[in-house]
Amino acid sequence: MRLRAALVAAVLGLGLGTAAAIATPPLDEVDAVVDESGVLSEAQTTEVEAAIDALADEHDIDLHVVFVDSFDGYVGPEWADQTFDRAGLGEGDVLLAVAVEDRRYGYVEETPIRAGEAERVAVDLVEPELRQEDWDGAAVAAAEGFGEAFRPFNWWIFGGIGAAVAGFFAAVGGAIFGPRVRRDRSARRRRRDAVFTERPALVELMTGARELADRSEQEQEFVTVQLGEAEAERLRIARTEGLSALDSGVTSLAEVPQEQPRRLPKHETLWAWERSLESARQDLETSHTVLSSALDRVDVARTLQRDTSRLDDLASTVAAQLDRAATIEQGLATLSGSPWLHQHVAGLVEHARTALRVAGSAHEHGVALLAQGTPGDAAQELLSGEGARAKADGLLDRAEDPAAELAAALEEIAPEEKALRAALAEAEQQQLKLDDYTRRANRLGLQERLGRVDPARIGQAVTDGAAALRAHPEDPPARAAGLSAASAELRAAVAPVLSLAVIIEAASASSGSSSGSSSRRSYSSRSSGRSSSRSSSSRSSSRSRGGGRF
Repeated sequence: MRLRAALVAAVLGLGLGTAAAIATPPLDEVDAVVDESGVLSEAQTTEVEAAIDALADEHDIDLHVVFVDSFDGYVGPEWADQTFDRAGLGEGDVLLAVAVEDRRYGYVEETPIRAGEAERVAVDLVEPELRQEDWDGAAVAAAEGFGEAFRPFNWWIFGGIGAAVAGFFAAVGGAIFGPRVRRDRSARRRRRDAVFTERPALVELMTGARELADRSEQEQEFVTVQLGEAEAERLRIARTEGLSALDSGVTSLAEVPQEQPRRLPKHETLWAWERSLESARQDLETSHTVLSSALDRVDVARTLQRDTSRLDDLASTVAAQLDRAATIEQGLATLSGSPWLHQHVAGLVEHARTALRVAGSAHEHGVALLAQGTPGDAAQELLSGEGARAKADGLLDRAEDPAAELAAALEEIAPEEKALRAALAEAEQQQLKLDDYTRRANRLGLQERLGRVDPARIGQAVTDGAAALRAHPEDPPARAAGLSAASAELRAAVAPVLSLAVIIEAASASSGSSSGSSSRRSYSSRSSGRSSSRSSSSRSSSRSRGGGRF
């Protein structure tokens, strides 16, 4: 049968290709589109989100599409099922998960569509797009397919139905879809509130940029007289650039209403507002930066014409920072910790010295330019030198706190540690199931497949994984390498067990099904009390899942 063939194909490819891909365990939360593989462009993501929004608006079904490199040793339906539960999805939700490097997919749906429709959408619409690596096409096909599958039963074909019956079904629909509708409205309300919280901040930024533009206009004549025509021309160029960005930002900001509308906006409206705000933010920040930098240069140039103490202060503070760097280097001899920590702190000091050399050079150039009668250029050198000095100061602050540096480095590899802990938990869980798998495999005649399972290797991988969690507490690079290697070995050791589990499930399903059963039926629900089929007349929701290779 096609299902069994797909499962066996998934097993045979379980350990292949995942080593190079980034393995992703089941997720704890999902958005409408999660693209951890980076297969969607911004335009494609927008198209997929539009299709998802249309499905939600028309049929109150939330589709979530996830693209990852690898399912981390899981079969597609199981990965999707675990993500569905961990992310808190439920009635009215559909999850389509695709492992682009594994070339596997899985789906889970808990909607009131007719039995078998989800499988039809997956096999007839989604799989062909996946085979062509048309990732956004697959997501859009899923959204459109579920929209087509959601056809309420037409009671009117039996003649006139009274208002009382219509009211009854309205009440039933409210009971079924009420939670889903409330969840959708809550999400839109949060997005709306975020939009109208950010807008006033951008109005304030716009006002500040406009004030800078006005001041630059007022300064133009004074700069010509005080600093010369060359400086005045620089200010004109900066003002032109700043005004252009300001106008673009104002235009984008105007696309978002000043006050919240009385009715809750639809998703597509919120997307448009969010894009407008992002565009406005970028343009207004550019305007503010260009104008403020130009005016800072003017202010500093005026100051240097009458007082050079700021240049002198730059020189003295650079000397003081060089002394500070030497003191930190002397303290390295008594610094406790791993060789990595010593090298890291020494690297911070060396970067600080480089920045201080830049600051010292800027001071020398500034003094020379001021002597040549070009205070504007001298001001630019001074500002550059002060920036380099500030960078050095921050680096030396970090070098003086090695414990904080170690903690920050360990925090960066926290995802690797989390992945190893998840792999350990999975391996320990599979160890507990080995006896049951052995009995079932022997009963089904799967001794050859059972022979590929190596309990000793699994036990050693578990031991090594636990050791990796304790190893190299003060050497983040070595710790990260150990965590990654231990995770890879755990996955490789457990892979034959997972393969065996899939084969047992497929063989059990095959032996227990009738010859007329569907060759691509959904995996059974994990809850024995939940029916896997749905009556089109009752409109109740039940879960089905499926998937395979593509």
